[in-house]
Amino acid sequence: MKISLKWLFDHIDGDVRQVDVSYLVSQFNLKVAEIENFYQVVLDHKKFTVAKIIKAGLEVEVFSPELNQYLFLSGRSDAQVGSYYFLKQLDLGWTWANGQDFGSLKENLFPALYFASDLHANKWHEQVDLSDYILEVDNKSLTHRPDMWGHRGFAREVAALLDLNLLPEDQFLAQIQVQKYAQEFDGNLENPIKTSIATANCKRFASLYLKNVINLPSNLGMAIRLSRVDMRGISNLVDLTNYVMLDMGQPMHVFDAELLFGRKLIARQAQLGEQLELLGGELIKLNEHDIVMADGHGPVSLAGTKGGAGSGASLNSKALLLEAANFDAAAIRQAAARHKMRTDASARYEKTLDPNQTILALKRFVKLQQVVQPDLILTSQIIDLGLQVLPKQIDLTHAYIEKSLGVQIAPDFVLNILTKLGFGVQYATGLYLVTVPTWRASKDINIAQDIVEEVGRMWGYDQIIPILPSKTTQPGNLDKVFRIRQIKQHLVCIGMHEVENYPFYDESYLQAIKWQPSKTIEVRNPVSENWRRLVTSLMPHLCKNIQQDGHDSNQLRYFEWGRIWQPTESGVSALETRSLTGVFFQKEPIDFYVYKNYLVNLFALLKLDISWQKPQQDLPVWYHPYQTALLTYNGHPVGVAGKLGLGWMQNIALGEAFGFELDGDFILNQAPDNINYKQLSRYQPISLDISLFVPLAVTVAELQLTIQKADMHIYKVELTDSFKKDDWLDKKALTFRYYFVDYEKTLSSAQIAVIQQQVEAAILKNGASVR
Repeated sequence: MKISLKWLFDHIDGDVRQVDVSYLVSQFNLKVAEIENFYQVVLDHKKFTVAKIIKAGLEVEVFSPELNQYLFLSGRSDAQVGSYYFLKQLDLGWTWANGQDFGSLKENLFPALYFASDLHANKWHEQVDLSDYILEVDNKSLTHRPDMWGHRGFAREVAALLDLNLLPEDQFLAQIQVQKYAQEFDGNLENPIKTSIATANCKRFASLYLKNVINLPSNLGMAIRLSRVDMRGISNLVDLTNYVMLDMGQPMHVFDAELLFGRKLIARQAQLGEQLELLGGELIKLNEHDIVMADGHGPVSLAGTKGGAGSGASLNSKALLLEAANFDAAAIRQAAARHKMRTDASARYEKTLDPNQTILALKRFVKLQQVVQPDLILTSQIIDLGLQVLPKQIDLTHAYIEKSLGVQIAPDFVLNILTKLGFGVQYATGLYLVTVPTWRASKDINIAQDIVEEVGRMWGYDQIIPILPSKTTQPGNLDKVFRIRQIKQHLVCIGMHEVENYPFYDESYLQAIKWQPSKTIEVRNPVSENWRRLVTSLMPHLCKNIQQDGHDSNQLRYFEWGRIWQPTESGVSALETRSLTGVFFQKEPIDFYVYKNYLVNLFALLKLDISWQKPQQDLPVWYHPYQTALLTYNGHPVGVAGKLGLGWMQNIALGEAFGFELDGDFILNQAPDNINYKQLSRYQPISLDISLFVPLAVTVAELQLTIQKADMHIYKVELTDSFKKDDWLDKKALTFRYYFVDYEKTLSSAQIAVIQQQVEAAILKNGASVR
């Protein structure tokens, strides 16, 4: 994008001749955006002249008031007798001037010009910028700044950089009343054109009806300025729309009001199959994703991109409808890409323009038209459709600004720079209340950090000394990491394989095994109807693993370290906990005590004194009601372990299984039991075995505790053997080994016999009998 420095300084209270352009560019690059290049353009007025066409044809005769002579040039298609044109001098004579003569990259003939008299044509050089600087700005650096896609937005930044004042906006605008409507205006005597918004992709739609408008040829000074920023002059009205767009950043369009069928103009979505001939002659096919401006017959322009050929203003137009609207950025970009027609207007709409600047564009247009047509009479108001956007307010403290930037800044600097950038600022006791104008809030400024960035960039990032943040590092506690590794290593050593299942219940699997959890947490937007409820236990999916692999294996051992979610009493939240769950499967009968011993060794490895107790509460449906134990620590439940029920296993696989579910958070966070050193006895310890018949209801843990409490000399009891016969209805055979010692002397045979009798007597109280 190109910016004219002379044009830019129309909006600044300052002398452009006093500006060090190199310094300005360097500051702009540091604090605003990237100017890729800048260069000076100088118009040598002695090599150009204005000429009036006397005769038009294959050869055109012109008269130059400035040279006071007649000249003959080659013919041109737009030559009109009585019109003025710009000529340039060559070594062999004079020829038509083109855009490249004024710095444009486009090679096109300069348009017809308007002069009130030959006297004005003779003094044309007093109406143009003979010298100017052109700034070439990198468009990508302005994608987030829709306010800077016009010269006034640039002027605001330059004025702040040079500590100059931006001229008031009102002096560039005509004084016109605005009448607001929601979505539709029915027309009246002053404005017979009915306007309406019929699409959500149009946020604002402003229009102004003008009659008795004179569409003159191009103004020389305006046409030269447009050429220098690569825009072609065409006629006064068309040039004004382009000039307003480049000046204020708001695209607009001029319709010939008499060509709008049905006297209506509607912002709507196109209908599939509609066609539109554009100003360049292209015929495009529209679809329902395109936004169009349409009259009572059909589309008259591709909204935000290009006007239609059948309704544009011409030199014969007398009544005009000025239109300035605000469209959805994404919809405009997609339409421009779809039709391969990216224009200066669409490039601006893509940046999310300020919805409130539509009114400004119309007022600016009228102000410029009044320069060439002072007798222009306004008989109607600006019709404004759509909701007005209100400025945002952001509060932040001065301390927060200084902490974020790492420098000390005076509050006066913050107040001054934010005010110059167009923000409203109130300051009291270290707190700023910043009002963000809508032309910055549409895309760029939303949170307090954005205000800090505004202050920081104008303060100068080059003045902020980069210092790496200091951080004191301390060794972390890796106990939990090592404990998880220790647990998994132990389980792998006993032949188990770790699995990682999906954290949602497989609904199809639950239906297959005919089980449904009673209370679960269901996500609002599940990825699939089959995966919508968070697991409350890891056991069902481990059983699914057994079901998938159990047909081909005689023995399977799986464990999973994962998370489960239990609903709270309110039902609107969940308690997320860790769980260590495992299952042992084999096609032969399961021995409860063999697999219990695996867990006992795990707890011994973790140095946790876990008790195995008879459950006093309902167990999950998959456990055997009489071969399952509740695991507790100091009386608090920490897990369940036992055989899986035969009814449950019928739906899983042919065989038996032993499972366990442990509280993972307890295992990770519970410190190991303190191990106190106790001196070994100098006297020989003694061990005895006792074999018992025991009722099935009596647990091994109960018998171990009974034996250990039988005599003070007993310090250890362990189960050494167990078996059961099919014809034993309510008993099992167990063998225990108990160890005892005296720290003062060697026990005699009589003392040993007494201890043995006390053990047998204690056992009998539990309903057991010595065999």
